Amino acid sequence: MAKRPKAHTQNNTIRNVAIIFCAIVIVTAAALVWNNRSLSYAGTLDGARLPVAQLNFFAENLGGQIADFDLAREFAWGDLVDFHLVTRQADDLGIALNADDMEEVDEIIAWYESQWVFPEFNYNLITSMGFTNSSFRQFMEQFVLRGRVVDHVTSFVEFDEEVFARAFADFVVEHAFDITSVFVHHITVEDAVQATSLLLQHTEGADFVELMREHSLTYNPETLMVDEDGALIEHTNIWDTAISLDFEQVMVAYEMEIGQVSDIIALENGNFAIFQIADIHEMEMSVVEEIFRPQFEDGARFDFLNNQLMIWREQSAIEQNSRIFSQN
Repeated sequence: MAKRPKAHTQNNTIRNVAIIFCAIVIVTAAALVWNNRSLSYAGTLDGARLPVAQLNFFAENLGGQIADFDLAREFAWGDLVDFHLVTRQADDLGIALNADDMEEVDEIIAWYESQWVFPEFNYNLITSMGFTNSSFRQFMEQFVLRGRVVDHVTSFVEFDEEVFARAFADFVVEHAFDITSVFVHHITVEDAVQATSLLLQHTEGADFVELMREHSLTYNPETLMVDEDGALIEHTNIWDTAISLDFEQVMVAYEMEIGQVSDIIALENGNFAIFQIADIHEMEMSVVEEIFRPQFEDGARFDFLNNQLMIWREQSAIEQNSRIFSQN
């Protein structure tokens, strides 16, 4: 039998090696593409992939409030899912962005670029999250759309006035110190003997303010403001005095009437004080209600939206990308 030429055999070997090498390159490239593709989404909502760049955005907007990375990512995941649960309602509700909305999108993008893009350091936080210019703009359009959907959905909230009345009563109690301000004239001296003497003098008819001007360590007319008539404002909000460190004494002051004088108070700094109620300012309840009602209504809308989100979640197939959430 004739032998195959040696050169021909070498050529076949080289060709086979080249084929194997190309196959390895193709497989490796495909694996890299598949790996990058599998890391490009955070999870799915009814089969639709939610971009990991958007997950990074929500994580960044937590503002470092959560130190634990995995926990922060879980919160961001919840925000991302809720975001898409809302925005995908737009088509069914017939909501679309108009020209004014697009101007708002431009303004939002400009704001984020001013905060997150640092040309002087050649650093762009937006692109580092995984966004392109076009995908970030699309995301910001979704953001504005989300707001329109939320406004529409929560516009159907009905406010129960009985519930409002109970919540308002609780609000008034919780914010009593904001609604009512107690102003005092106060005398501060170094020892209890002098404080006792001054209190006795007042009991016998001496004017409390005159005693304060003459004896109080904290009285300094040069630091006082004047009213519209040019007179010194000598009374002070009790929360701006050393007496405020003794909460029980503050509560006593809030139960007193104008003109009444306290007992001698031992201050934390070792001094002694006496105060007289100079004035009591109370906000009109109508003004307080004007402040509280928007808060109450916003809270009711928030609760309504959260209930709706719970329903949408239960009706949806939500899955995390395990390759993203298993990473450390």
